[in-house]
Amino acid sequence: MTQKEDLLNDEELNTYDKGKELENQFAIFMKHELEWSKARVGAHMAGKSNVKGAAIDIIGERLDDKGIRFKRVFNYYFFIGACLVVFSLTQIIFENTNNDWFEILLNISVVFLVLGLFCLIMSNKYNIENAWVECKNLKGKANINHIEKSIREINDYNASDNNEYKFKYWKYRTN
Repeated sequence: MTQKEDLLNDEELNTYDKGKELENQFAIFMKHELEWSKARVGAHMAGKSNVKGAAIDIIGERLDDKGIRFKRVFNYYFFIGACLVVFSLTQIIFENTNNDWFEILLNISVVFLVLGLFCLIMSNKYNIENAWVECKNLKGKANINHIEKSIREINDYNASDNNEYKFKYWKYRTN
């Protein structure tokens, strides 16, 4: 290689490294400042016409509003169920009572725990929202080609049968 080719390769690598660093920093920002539970860097998303998949800089994930409510209900059900289990078992074991009420209370507590687990599963499996993030480490503004490419990729993903992610945050405007 010539010295000029080495310099160009170093510059490309440096630009690539800067871009990766920007993506990693933004993923950390998403988790800590924007309260996304996960931020996956460097994913590939297959679309309808692009089976290989488009390179996505960051995919964010968190519970949507319904998921947050399900999580709160889980906490209430689980707390009530756990308290009832502890109370019932202590009465049955340490008091040596043959009272059927405590066994009924124990059964009710199991129902609370099962309902709580159901709410937890519902919140974690069905009530997730995602963000598709494209990072550009540019000195100036992003041009229309960058934006059109991102729009084409997300429209291609939405047209595919892949429903792994529910991308809630992406918008564009046309006149």
